Amino acid sequence: MTSADLEVQFLREIVKSPEDDLALLAYCDWLQEQPAPELVSRGRYLRLVQQGRRPGYSGFERRCEADALRREHERSWLGPLGDFIEGHELDGGFLSLQLSRRILTLAPKSPAAFDAWRLVRRLTFVGNASRGLRFIRATGLPPVLDHIGIERGSFDRGKALAAFREGLLAGVKSLTFRGAFATGEVLTCLQAGWFDGLTELILEDCSLGNVEAEALAAWPGLSSLRRLDLKRNRFGLDTIVRLVSSPFARDNAMHVFSMQAWSLPEWNRYTSRGATKANLHWVSGAQG
Repeated sequence: MTSADLEVQFLREIVKSPEDDLALLAYCDWLQEQPAPELVSRGRYLRLVQQGRRPGYSGFERRCEADALRREHERSWLGPLGDFIEGHELDGGFLSLQLSRRILTLAPKSPAAFDAWRLVRRLTFVGNASRGLRFIRATGLPPVLDHIGIERGSFDRGKALAAFREGLLAGVKSLTFRGAFATGEVLTCLQAGWFDGLTELILEDCSLGNVEAEALAAWPGLSSLRRLDLKRNRFGLDTIVRLVSSPFARDNAMHVFSMQAWSLPEWNRYTSRGATKANLHWVSGAQG
């Protein structure tokens, strides 16, 4: 087993049991035993972060040491990948990345480029998702990835559909489309497949209206969702009620969020008539 394979095992165990300090500490021990200075420093950083999260812990000096380690070494933790992202966040031992348009110029055959790739849990395509999808086709998904974001209508429809049909993003639990997509594009991608196990779907400002919502109600992927976010679209309340009454949504515990400016009397009229199902836990935006 290679060191990369062993690290993936550690990371998956941490994701599987986020409250288990032993899994994280075992990973810290392994990192600090490695010859590479950037791994040793990251192991020390994670240990300090873990200690700082303990209930009642007030180790000011250790938090300062963790901050200093991050400032000094974060660039080396990102490695070559750092030159091809527009932004990132480091949460404990994991990364959230925004890929830049230049991502395809990063040579997939360079192993050093992907030490940081193994740490990515959230990935957002900004500006040109088609390039990001091509990069993923060449490298594979990060092993602990659970969220993909596609923003500002940033994909070539044909290439995106091919990726969805191939199951290129299979295993992702959370998916966000955000931005001014052409009407129907998002729904076409959703209907292409690969969404077994998807638990969160955010469709914000995606030019969706009542017609698209009716089609969404017939999408089998609703059956696994626990959160459906429809903010900044053009739905009427009737449509939302029909959506959550879909046969695919009826039996799960899906929370639906929408920012429509319905009047409070209108909302109360629907709830009092029993038009909403038990799985519609909350809809925001009702105004008195």
